[in-house]
Amino acid sequence: MPIEYRGINQVRREIAFLKNFLRKGDKWMMDKVGKYALGVLLARTRAGRDKNGIGFRPKKDGSKSTLQESGKMLKDFHMEASAKVARIYVGTEIRGRITNFNLMLVHARGLRAGRGTGFQMPVRDPMGFTRSEVAKIREFFRRLVKGKLKRRS
Repeated sequence: MPIEYRGINQVRREIAFLKNFLRKGDKWMMDKVGKYALGVLLARTRAGRDKNGIGFRPKKDGSKSTLQESGKMLKDFHMEASAKVARIYVGTEIRGRITNFNLMLVHARGLRAGRGTGFQMPVRDPMGFTRSEVAKIREFFRRLVKGKLKRRS
């Protein structure tokens, strides 16, 4: 592998950029990382796997369980970014009713659900990331930083 030569001025610019990023953050970059992470989370959940990468238990009738049958809950996954933090959350604006946030908690904790006596929902926790997903998100962030450094050089 060839050694990449960088002059002292380029190294100084990179250090200044990273110091500034750690001090002030960068909303544009955090927004990109947050959107990418949300996409990773939704893709895995649509594929029927939880935050540990384990497939959702099949339904009693043997059919595959996913969190996309109606798609309502997945539409309420949101991302919010500031200069230093990107946050993924489930939210809805319906007050005084069973919300998709409540449904997500039922899925995540395996609580009782349904009308009347209802049924015990199997645990299907979508919130969180597997180690390989964290590695993908870190690599995406690394490429963003590297791209910004190249544009500044």
